[in-house]
Amino acid sequence: MPSEGVSIRKLRAIPLPDMKRVTVEMELSPFAEHPHLDIAILSPQGEVVANMFVVEARDQVMTLTLHLRQPEPGALYSARLIVLRGEETLERGDQGGTMTTKRTAVPLLFILLSILACNLEGTSTPVSPPGDAQTFRVKEVVDGDTIVLEDDTKVRYIGLNTAERGRPFYEEATEANRGLVEDREVRLEFDTVQIDRYGRTLAYVFVRDSTGGSAEFTGEASPQGETFVNLELLLQGYANAFTVPPNVKYEELFREAEQEAREAGRGLWATQERGIKIADIQADAPGNDSENPNGEWVEIVNEGSTAVNLEGFSLKDAANHIYTFPAFTLQPGATVRLYSGQGQDDASSLYWGLAGDAVWNNGGDSAFLRDSEGNLVDSYAY
Repeated sequence: MPSEGVSIRKLRAIPLPDMKRVTVEMELSPFAEHPHLDIAILSPQGEVVANMFVVEARDQVMTLTLHLRQPEPGALYSARLIVLRGEETLERGDQGGTMTTKRTAVPLLFILLSILACNLEGTSTPVSPPGDAQTFRVKEVVDGDTIVLEDDTKVRYIGLNTAERGRPFYEEATEANRGLVEDREVRLEFDTVQIDRYGRTLAYVFVRDSTGGSAEFTGEASPQGETFVNLELLLQGYANAFTVPPNVKYEELFREAEQEAREAGRGLWATQERGIKIADIQADAPGNDSENPNGEWVEIVNEGSTAVNLEGFSLKDAANHIYTFPAFTLQPGATVRLYSGQGQDDASSLYWGLAGDAVWNNGGDSAFLRDSEGNLVDSYAY
């Protein structure tokens, strides 16, 4: 089995009696190429308090002991395992035989399918949501899809993406989110994976109001008198649906909401007719996509009657891969292919510049083409 098929069968963290160390037990699926493993213990605040790097793992089943930096008895810690491959350079430090790593490896899989936490008073428990209360007050709105609760828990909304800072519609999405939840009590609902690789809590967020917000649209998803915030941002057109398995509870609902916003031309779906269209996407490159990024491409055509300078235009997938076009004029009737890998731009070919990585998901994805002002020019889904 090639290493790209590696998956986690077991990941468990167990505190040791001295309260200063944690044993991590793990089991991987069979693999042919020996992957690198990045094991970390995260504090309740999402900070890495212990980590270990295993080069070219040989065994499917392993037990490792990690020493905690600044242990906190009684605190809830989570275990994280990342599987990588690629070249690796190790440097051994002088103090206590510690080992540091210079990682030049290409991430193969960021696996977060099984996360367990350990309480340093001695019991092994699942990761729990922040606090024991049913609702939590929002202290800060970070952006369109992230908030901070009063207890400093950072919450990332499940099932959608909003624009990153500096991109079109970042301010609008942030303000829309602020208008929904800032300084208000919210109810959190969880899915299979509750913490992401950055230590953020993953949640569906509901806020009580007098109108019911999107409750009518969601049916049973949102109780009477609550607005389903994730859904509302999609309906208002400030986010695109982006579901990462296994957190797929409302996937169909979110895609329907995005489609409704697109058809209505709300927010980031307001279109600007320029005659430029996404004609085709080759998503499945021959062989391993990450090893052959130029095997995937997007074809863009000028169906208009005038030449269009694409400088400042951007192409984005459903996640957050963004390509910004250089000075490039597309003549009427002409096409250009944008390859994901590296190469020399010419009159019919442009290159994203990726190495050891790919953009387009073989199982389905969406492409969004915007002009230099951030207006939607065309979109394409497969």
